Amino acid sequence: MVERICKLDSCSKHSQPLSLIHLQVLEKLYAIGVAKHSPADIQKISEDNLLSLSAYLGAKHFFTGFKPTRLDAITFANLALILYLPFDTPQKCFIHEKCPNLREFCERIKRRYWPDWEECTKGYKMNSEWKGKVASGHS
Repeated sequence: MVERICKLDSCSKHSQPLSLIHLQVLEKLYAIGVAKHSPADIQKISEDNLLSLSAYLGAKHFFTGFKPTRLDAITFANLALILYLPFDTPQKCFIHEKCPNLREFCERIKRRYWPDWEECTKGYKMNSEWKGKVASGHS
């Protein structure tokens, strides 16, 4: 395993040997699954996972029906990391081509909880104030 980890670091610009701490970190990452798979395997695994999520969601509004739950929040958080990047990734393209219900699911969550999404993300705001505006009658 250490030989494989050392090969992973062979692209490094540093000519120094790996430090003990560096090796320990790499060994721990390898142990939890990082660097065990080729890029093609990672792509296949991610596509399989996205297809599974898409099949489970089906035509439902949320994963357990019409009311969002923690599962929906967790799924949205992970899918948002893919869908709302300002550039294309293989996973983003896959969702658009093969799993449109996941994209629609994320849009539903955005509309429901962040109607000011664009304002918040463009301005890097950490809190959304739309509920306060609606409650006080300001728009």
